[in-house]
Amino acid sequence: MKKFTLYLLLLLPLVSAWGYQKERIYVNSGGKQRNMLVFTPDELPAGSPLFITTHGMGGNSDEQSEHDKMYELIDTAKFVMCYPKADGDYWDISGTTDQNFIIKVIDEMASRYNINRKRVYWSGFSMGSMLIFHCMPNMLDKIAAFAPTSGIQFSEEPWKKCAWKVNVMECIAYNDNAFTYNKYNIRGYMENMANMNRYTRYEKKTGYHTKNGTSWFDGDRELWLFFMPWYDYGRTNNPSSSDFKSTGHSSCNAAWWKEAFTNNFVLTRDDIKALRQTTSGIEKNSNSAKDGIMYDMSGRRVANPQHGLYIVNGKKMLVK
Repeated sequence: MKKFTLYLLLLLPLVSAWGYQKERIYVNSGGKQRNMLVFTPDELPAGSPLFITTHGMGGNSDEQSEHDKMYELIDTAKFVMCYPKADGDYWDISGTTDQNFIIKVIDEMASRYNINRKRVYWSGFSMGSMLIFHCMPNMLDKIAAFAPTSGIQFSEEPWKKCAWKVNVMECIAYNDNAFTYNKYNIRGYMENMANMNRYTRYEKKTGYHTKNGTSWFDGDRELWLFFMPWYDYGRTNNPSSSDFKSTGHSSCNAAWWKEAFTNNFVLTRDDIKALRQTTSGIEKNSNSAKDGIMYDMSGRRVANPQHGLYIVNGKKMLVK
């Protein structure tokens, strides 16, 4: 009995403290068998986000997963963590081979785990970040936000090819000896992305410290932000008005507003007022959901809606 008890005690430290499953998944892409390392929480709600990270040159998915340890967050944050592996030591940063592979990865994750395709995020390290910038203009409809680290695609100018605004955050060290900060004009590269986004607010914090308190992550934080200018709403809420068609808006032109108002997930000032006061402006009869498919504001189909705002037949509806 004593021996059996000791055996159990020796095993206990080997049990993972995190509630997740780890799996190597294989797919066919471009006529080749490719693979990815995938972590999923023990309980994964339908419509959860997908987070992709591409490793650096000469690396692999196993090394990258142990480097960033993002999988330790998935049991509480509830998302799928995926580490695709390059075909060899390098990513294709000039053609479409790996772009098509990443698209295949997203499709596979959607098929297996019913992820929310509107909440797919892509990070990378070094050459994995070069791949991000290379693919970015062609994948804006598939990636909600990009978070490259320690790398840019210095031979390309993605800001000249992107069809619309991009959510992107770059993290790179001043003393990076591969992507040298001054040699490759890292700040200028990201400022070009900000100019493409027509940012309206800039913030810089020198001597920035991350929460972990290590000096390795100390530095400057620069933010180029864009906010919807509410003061323009009164001039632009009518698509037929001359003000709407005018290009003289102080923070965005007519094309920006026209695109924004075509999205059901965009709430106007009237919508917000209706939510607060439960007055007219949003349909409030929950029975109308029977006439069409109901979605929440993230685009996920809802079978049994609770109190809140939903979309039915292309219109916003408040369920009481």
